[in-house]
Amino acid sequence: MEMTEHDEKKTQQMNKEKEKIILLSMARYGYAAMPQDYNFLRRHSLLNIYLEIVDRSIKGGDIRLLEKSVKSDASLHAASIQSDFACLKEYKLSAGNKQAKLFLDDNNFYWRTFLSELKKKMP
Repeated sequence: MEMTEHDEKKTQQMNKEKEKIILLSMARYGYAAMPQDYNFLRRHSLLNIYLEIVDRSIKGGDIRLLEKSVKSDASLHAASIQSDFACLKEYKLSAGNKQAKLFLDDNNFYWRTFLSELKKKMP
């Protein structure tokens, strides 16, 4: 079955919304929510911070300032992505919680952030 232009745009929008959820999660939870996806981290200028945190953690160093940097940088990047999570919300309603969580890499930080964002949008 061939993907229509509408389906393709919807998939792109869902991926954009997922990216914002990941960034919001990083802004909230810091290093623990950072994906190990170097392309994602590079795209948001977070790869060097990630690698520095890993290096310092291995050496038993202090990462508190780096954690603050992750949170503030991720927050700035998240703010630059305009989204009300309409596609992800629709996907959650049609496919169910399990599939929606899988789409968010089955990551508890991302899932909690997504649910929190949905609650904010409720009337």
